[in-house]
Amino acid sequence: MRKTIVGAGFLALALTGIACGGAGSDSKTGAEKAAPSVAVTDAVKPSASQAASKPAAPAKPAKPPIPTIEDGTWTVGSDVPAGTYRTVEKVDPSAGCYWSITKTGSNGANIIQNDIVSGGLPRVTLKKGQDFETNRCGVWQKIG
Repeated sequence: MRKTIVGAGFLALALTGIACGGAGSDSKTGAEKAAPSVAVTDAVKPSASQAASKPAAPAKPAKPPIPTIEDGTWTVGSDVPAGTYRTVEKVDPSAGCYWSITKTGSNGANIIQNDIVSGGLPRVTLKKGQDFETNRCGVWQKIG
């Protein structure tokens, strides 16, 4: 008789578990238990402009302005850099353009080269230790 009671008690416990939603604390139905849960996420792809863009390159330093010379007397090496200069615009023949290159410190007495220009685009090469005087020639620009 003891076997019958244990069997009946087991049967009663089993039936109680089924009526309460099954064994343990899981309250899902049979269909919910059979279907696996899967989380779906979309992979974020970069747009065409984002994919093509690269990190910005460091900015190039700005080029220094091109040296120019206007009317006056200039010491090469301290007032203007040495190099070859040419007038920006053609010289007006009636303007009376005059330029001279003299030895620095000679107060214009030691003339190395000079010219009275009657037109065109005059060119001069200036070296350190020289003075350059220009009158009515317009603006000179360094070209080399």
